[in-house]
Amino acid sequence: MNYFFPTFIVLLVAFRFFFLEQAPAGFFVDEAHGALALACISDHLTDVKGQTVGLYTDSLNGGNWGPVFLFIGGLWAKIFGTTIFSMRLMQALVSLITIYFIYQTALALKSKQAGIWAVIAGLISPWSIQLGRMHWEANFLPMFLAAGTYLVISGYKSRCRMSAAGISFALAAYSYPAGRLHAPLVMIFLAVFLLVNKRLRISPWLYLCASAFIFILPLGYLIIEGDLMGRGNIVGIYTEHYLARIGKEQTLTSIIPIFFDNFSKHLSIDFLMISGDRILRHHSGFGGQLSWLSSAAFLLYPVSLIWRVFRKKDLQVSKEWEFTPLFIFLCFAACFVPASFTWDSIPHALRSIPGWVFAALFTGLITSWLIANYRFISYLFAGLSVIYFSLYTYDYLYHYPDRSAAWFDIGDNIEGERRAEANDWEGAINKYRLNPHENYLTHMRYWMTAYGGYSCRESGVLFDVWQRQEGSGR
Repeated sequence: MNYFFPTFIVLLVAFRFFFLEQAPAGFFVDEAHGALALACISDHLTDVKGQTVGLYTDSLNGGNWGPVFLFIGGLWAKIFGTTIFSMRLMQALVSLITIYFIYQTALALKSKQAGIWAVIAGLISPWSIQLGRMHWEANFLPMFLAAGTYLVISGYKSRCRMSAAGISFALAAYSYPAGRLHAPLVMIFLAVFLLVNKRLRISPWLYLCASAFIFILPLGYLIIEGDLMGRGNIVGIYTEHYLARIGKEQTLTSIIPIFFDNFSKHLSIDFLMISGDRILRHHSGFGGQLSWLSSAAFLLYPVSLIWRVFRKKDLQVSKEWEFTPLFIFLCFAACFVPASFTWDSIPHALRSIPGWVFAALFTGLITSWLIANYRFISYLFAGLSVIYFSLYTYDYLYHYPDRSAAWFDIGDNIEGERRAEANDWEGAINKYRLNPHENYLTHMRYWMTAYGGYSCRESGVLFDVWQRQEGSGR
């Protein structure tokens, strides 16, 4: 096994960079709009409409692009461009940074062995692979949550580290709308964890809260003003129009049962271990949201607890350790809270994106504990991981692109037909019958900026001209 772990991990890391343009095949319109937004901010420090960029800019369907995505992504776009490969490469690197913090957290919680198994669990996680290879702004959320968790676990005595953790949690809230609930929930569970283990230090914790509060003030102001609630007002289960549609009144007694029904769907065996998210942009369709390795860890943990009750000789576990898996599981479950407040496409893997972080941590901790008591588990889980990843990769590279083709608006043949069309923009527009629908505008402007050599401003001017021509019947 001395050579297995480094070899397997190197292979898993390398896979993050294979066929980024082909699997999944091309860009979804949200990815294209995000890349266009980064092109505009890197070219002129404006949004896609030509207005000076602020803390947030408008995205599609009532959403917003946040400052973490805009400014980190804008710098990346300035250096590496906004091609499909470049944009997804950035996200793949973000997912690997997240896995680094997962390793460090598992190391701080238990051991190097737990860290290695957590890394493997994160790298073969279909949740992590699918979303980490696509150009979603949401990928920054698990990275900052993982960083904040690591800083708290490892630096609970240090004011400096706890201050950095507060900033990290604030950046998680800025990264993606769901993070506005994810970050405070994880902070609460971390405080309880430290308190139970007699590690909570008041002064460092106040530094964490103060730094998070200071950095979150602009976001709080925008939320109170209602500037960032456009998407929430469309998909929230608490909205008057949704409740009226299902024949309910806008009361807590109507909202609470809907929330818990949604929450239970996210924790169902079907979602986690069998089918996963039904949207093929969020999941490849191979198995559930958890890998076979993580599924085994989640199933064996309660079995092992029951076994301890009936076993004369306890398994090797300290009293302090007993609460740790429960803490990680609570953080995992908390990741489904924001998605449970929405009604569309439930259960929803993207709005629950930090779930894979805590699933990997949980897997690493449980696996290392099982191996300490049953050595054969190491070989069993290693074989299970290899078999799962081999089957998943085969399906992902050979079947998923065809299966998901209808879910993506821009195809993968950039170097062929559509690259040729990029030299004849009016012909391309006539072919696709450009109309004021925002998706068509996004597609064509993205191609112009990423592959046609046009700046964001130039693509906008050309579109104004061509739209006027179409409006006049020319």
